[in-house]
Amino acid sequence: MDKEESRQILGAKIKEIRESKGISKYEVSKKSGVVISNLTRIEAGKYSVGFDILQRIAEALGCKIELSPII
Repeated sequence: MDKEESRQILGAKIKEIRESKGISKYEVSKKSGVVISNLTRIEAGKYSVGFDILQRIAEALGCKIELSPII
């Protein structure tokens, strides 16, 4: 899996969680401090997100970040 594909998968997961909880981009932006345009790019897989920003988004969504081994 290359970097671009990884970004797309992560962005899609963030969007899926956000939508399943009925949370708008505006709410995530306000709670996380991430500008809406950057959040849109993250969800589209067009922006490489650092851990600190990812953690803030996860907290805004009421989620935690988990790593799992590649099998």
